[in-house]
Amino acid sequence: MSSNPWHKRYHSDALNGYMGLNLEERGAYTTLLDLMYQSGEPVVDNERLVAGWMQVSLRRYRILRDGLIKIGKIIRLDDGRLTNARFEKERENSSKTSRKRAENGSRGGAKSAEARKKRSDIKVLAQQELQPTSSYTRAFQKPEAREEPDGSYSDPDGSGANAPPDIRKELFDEGVKSLSRQTGKPATRCRALIGKWLKSSRDDCRVVLTKIRQAEVDRIADPVPWIGEAIKPAWSTDPVERQMRQSF
Repeated sequence: MSSNPWHKRYHSDALNGYMGLNLEERGAYTTLLDLMYQSGEPVVDNERLVAGWMQVSLRRYRILRDGLIKIGKIIRLDDGRLTNARFEKERENSSKTSRKRAENGSRGGAKSAEARKKRSDIKVLAQQELQPTSSYTRAFQKPEAREEPDGSYSDPDGSGANAPPDIRKELFDEGVKSLSRQTGKPATRCRALIGKWLKSSRDDCRVVLTKIRQAEVDRIADPVPWIGEAIKPAWSTDPVERQMRQSF
C-alpha cells in the first residue's frame, strides 16, 4: 500500500490521454492507474483479480490490456508487471523527495541536538554558580569563614579568594579565546578586561568564565557590557574603572 492516498491528476493531461479511447478502454486504463498508485508499485498482472476490479470477463480483460499496451498507454515490464510512463516518473520524483526530506531531517536533528547540549551546558554552569560543590565552596569563602576539619577557622596569608588553579587556567585559556572571538579584540585586550572583571568580582574566576561562555552561546550582540552587568553587584563603582570599562 502506498503511503500517499492520492496522486496528481491534471484534467487537461487526462483528457488528452483519453483521446482515441472508447469508454470501456478509458475505464480499464484508469482502473490500472488507480491500482498502480494505490500500491505505489507496478501492477502484478493477476488476470482474474484485475478483471474482477474491472467487472469484465478474462477474455475481455486480455483484449483491453493488450490494446492499451499496443498503443503505449500501458507498459509491460520484463517481470510481467504492468506500469505507465507517467506513473514511473511520479514514483521517481516521490522517491527523490523522500530522500531529500530524510537528509534535511537528519541535519536538523543534529543541529537540534547540538542546541540542546549547549542549553544543557549553560544550565549546569548556572546551577554550579548558584549551588557550588563543596570543593568550590571552601575555595571561594572568605578566609575568616573557612572551617578546618577540626572545627577551627583558618586565615592563611594570601589565600583571600584565589580560585583553584585549574579554573584560573581555564579562564585565561578558554575565556580569552572566547572573548576574542566575540569582540574581535586581541588577546592582550581581552586579558586586561578579564583582569578587571576578576578584580571587581573578588577574583571569582568561575563566575567570570561562566558569563563569558554564556555570552558566546547566546550570541550576545555586545558581550562586554552584558558580562559586566551579569556579574553585578561585583562591579566596582569607582568612576575611573567604569570609564576604562566603557572605553574598551
